[in-house]
Amino acid sequence: MDRTGHFVNLPVYLRRTLLQDVGNSNEATFDYTQDEIDVLVDISGQYESQGLAPFFRRAAPVQVAYPNYPSTTGVAQIDYILCDQWVCPDGYEDQYTERVLRLSPGYLAYKPPDCADDVRRKWPAESGTVTLGLFQRATKYTAAMWDAIARILGERSNALLLIHYGSVELDDPQSPI
Repeated sequence: MDRTGHFVNLPVYLRRTLLQDVGNSNEATFDYTQDEIDVLVDISGQYESQGLAPFFRRAAPVQVAYPNYPSTTGVAQIDYILCDQWVCPDGYEDQYTERVLRLSPGYLAYKPPDCADDVRRKWPAESGTVTLGLFQRATKYTAAMWDAIARILGERSNALLLIHYGSVELDDPQSPI
């Protein structure tokens, strides 16, 4: 059933929030309570340019985190965190400040394109090669990380490293990355 028309006709309110550095945190320059938000969901994560000020200030009666990393936000004012049985196995709920809500089968949706190879047929026992993947933003690369990767690759003569990140820095052979 196509519900596009339903969503097209819903009222949408957009407001640009300006963040400024205040001490060690980002503070918004306006009062979020005027928006009368019922449920506020963080899908940005905790990055330098993305403040959690609305959550600290309890901008909504129900606050939820949809993490882009497998850990708690550590923010007591966030009520729930969406995850799955792999990110937070049974018995690990005490590692979170939020109440854990597990989505089944998992909280990250992914369907490989039809043209993708069947990776199961390329298992190391069959191909003889172990391919390690690094899927991360280049800004998170560190010298210590590269040293650890070099040690791992040095111990495995049949290992390859696949780096996945679209970046101008990676295309530049003179880049320090």
